[in-house]
This record gives sequence, C-alpha cells and structure tokens, in this order.
Amino acid sequence: MSENKRPDPGQDTSPKSLRESNIGLIVVLFLILVVGIGSGVWWVLRNGQELLGPEASTSAPLPQPTPTQATSEPQEPATPTQVTSGPRGSATPTPPRASSRQPVPIKPRKFGDFEVKGTGSGDTVTYWTAKKDRFFIIGHLPGGSVEAYTKGLKGVKSIGGITCGTNDFGGYECFSQVHGGVGRTTMGPSGTLDELAEISRTFYEAWK
Repeated sequence: MSENKRPDPGQDTSPKSLRESNIGLIVVLFLILVVGIGSGVWWVLRNGQELLGPEASTSAPLPQPTPTQATSEPQEPATPTQVTSGPRGSATPTPPRASSRQPVPIKPRKFGDFEVKGTGSGDTVTYWTAKKDRFFIIGHLPGGSVEAYTKGLKGVKSIGGITCGTNDFGGYECFSQVHGGVGRTTMGPSGTLDELAEISRTFYEAWK
C-alpha cells in the first residue's frame, strides 16, 4: 500500500495560493497564444507581399496605341489656269464680250406712200398714207427668231425673203430678221398678204 505524496515543508498549499498560481499560468499561456497568432499573421502578410511583388514587377507593360497615320498623299493645291501667248508665256487678259444686240438706226419719217405722224420714235411706229385711208405698223422685237414668232400664224409662207401669215383675228402679219432682232409689220384696213410683204420690203430698204 503506497503512501500519499506529501508537500514539501514550507510549501504554501492553501487554496488562495493555488488559485494565484493558476491565474499566472493562464496569463502566460495567453501571452504565448497572442505572440503565436501575431507571428502567424506577420508571416502570412510577409509571404503575401513576396508573392505579389515579383508578379507585379514581371508583368509586361501594356502596349501604347500608336496614332493612325493617313496613307493618302497630301493633295497639291490647284494652280489657276492662265491663258498664255508669246514666247515668255505672259498672261493675256480675256477681252470683254461685245453686246450681241446691234445698234438700231432711227426709223425713216417717210417711205413710199406712207409718212409717220408724230415723233416716230420707239420700237413700234405707225405710218399713214396722205389720205389716211391706210396705215402701216412696224415693230422691232429685240432678239428671238422669225420661226418662233410665226408659230401661231396660219397659212405661213415666204414672200421675197419675208415670212408672212394670218393671225387669229384674220389680220396679216409679216416677220423678218433685221438689225439684230425681228421686224413685225402689219397693215389695214385693206390689202393682201403679198401687198404687205412688198410694203415691208420697201420700208426695210429705207430703214438703214
């Protein structure tokens, strides 16, 4: 039969002493645990930085976009075209265009059996016989053509180079190219188409 171990002489075995020794042991264990956790955290952070460092340092830089260059060649400015003449190639100014309208002479005051009453100026002039029983009207139309003015006439025919016909009212009219325009003649109250053409021809001979 074994004997129970007795405490050494002088050793404090009171409950208070045991409790204080247990508290000191717990504090020491807690400090060891804190130091261990802190060392682990420091080690993890250190290894993480070492792992991230090389990766960041070895990563290749992203290529920078290069500006797009236009492949088309620059266009040369257009040079003004000059009309040159002579051996030195000097520029010759273009002469101004002359007016297509010819100067119209003054109409005669009298021709054949007809004479103008009044000033006789203007594009349209009326002539009368001495007895005033017949009249002759001449109008000068600037520009145009005989063909354009005789489209609306009936029975159009050329008499001695003068184109004549009948209008919608039954009157006679004759047209002729004269002095850069068209001469339009008519007469009344009687007469024939051939007679109007002959009087018109006589007037044009005097109108020079």
